[in-house]
Amino acid sequence: MQTKEVFLPYRRFDSWQDAQKFIEILEKKEIVYELEEYSKDTNPLIFNKSQEILLKLRQKDFEEAGEFVLQDDEVSELDSNHYLNEFTDEELIEILVKPHEWGELDRTFAPKLLIIRGYDLNNLDIRHYIQ
Repeated sequence: MQTKEVFLPYRRFDSWQDAQKFIEILEKKEIVYELEEYSKDTNPLIFNKSQEILLKLRQKDFEEAGEFVLQDDEVSELDSNHYLNEFTDEELIEILVKPHEWGELDRTFAPKLLIIRGYDLNNLDIRHYIQ
C-alpha cells in the first residue's frame, strides 16, 4: 500500500492572478504543489464572499521554495498595484521592526521599496520605531 504524500499550507493568495506567478515558478522548478480555494468569510449569509487561494507544498520543499522565490527575477518586481506601494515609509519600516508579523514577500519588498524611496538601510536607525 502506497502512502499518500502530505501537503502543508505554505502561502495564501487573494486571487488566482496573485498566485499565478508563484505557480509558474514552482512548475519551472518542478516542485509539486496543491491548490485549494476557500472562502475568507465564515458567515453563510454573506453573498459576495471573497476567496483565498491556499498553496500547499510538501514540507521537504519549503526551504527550496523559500530560496528561489526571493531570488527569481519574475517575482522580484513588485506590481504597481500591490498594496505595499500604498504603505507610508513608517509602515514599511514597521515591517523591518516586526518581521515576524509579516509574510515572506512583504519582508522582501519592504526594504526594496524603502531603498527606492531614498532610504539608506545601512544607516537607518530603527530604534525609535520600536515601541
